Amino acid sequence: MFSIDKAKFFIPALYFFRTRISSPAKLISWIIIYIVPTAYISFHYFQEMANTHSIVDFVLMYLLQVGAIYNFYEVGYIENDTETIKGESNPTIRLKDKDFVFYEKNKFLIYIFRILFGCLLLWSLALFHMPIINYFLFVGAVIVILPIYLFYNRVRSRLTLLLHFLLVCIRFASYLLLYKGFNTIGLVDVIFILLAFPVINLLERAALKRFNFRQLSFILSSPFTLDKFRMYYYAIFSCIILIISSLNKEYFWLLILFVYYALYRSAIVLKQKVAKTA
Repeated sequence: MFSIDKAKFFIPALYFFRTRISSPAKLISWIIIYIVPTAYISFHYFQEMANTHSIVDFVLMYLLQVGAIYNFYEVGYIENDTETIKGESNPTIRLKDKDFVFYEKNKFLIYIFRILFGCLLLWSLALFHMPIINYFLFVGAVIVILPIYLFYNRVRSRLTLLLHFLLVCIRFASYLLLYKGFNTIGLVDVIFILLAFPVINLLERAALKRFNFRQLSFILSSPFTLDKFRMYYYAIFSCIILIISSLNKEYFWLLILFVYYALYRSAIVLKQKVAKTA
């Protein structure tokens, strides 16, 4: 019988939900910090094509993009959870014994299916008649996930920070390549899109003890907590973009993005304070 535990090895995003999202709260958080912002960024650039594409087209294109990105991203997850752990002394086990049995019997089929299905998703995007350069830029960004992740799974040094940063950049920012193209994206846009999530994610990971960056240890140390760091980070950059957008209204959409993150992170800190005083 083909159960959901077996299906997660084949269906894009399902493996992520089954092994990385452990609670409804984490699912909601993922939607808030990833789905909503990437959809917002994508839609901002999509509007320039609204004369030839409908909102329905945008929704379908975005879903295909998410599916393609996570399809290849999960190949890295699967390889890490099944193969990489074999060489680790104290691995993080995310799968059940029956999952390992199914994987070992079907690993060739799993990887072949993932690659072929990912290519099908990418090919489906071509049906929307996007600029050919934009299309191939996005396809290239998605496909390069595989070699980066395979290398990432085998490296145990500070180099993993750079590799993970590249993966997060692709997962968060590659969407806009399909709508805008690499050469036509403004430098200010690129900088702040990366600051919106990939950069702060890099800082949080670099602050971990195993990387020994003492300059960043304050991020995870008392009385400065990770949630407070996130709140101040987005508040500071919201102020910076407020100044920039007051000089050039073209960047007002970026202000909305950072204020959105700032409000969410502030709400979490406020919730923690209320819980302590209750």
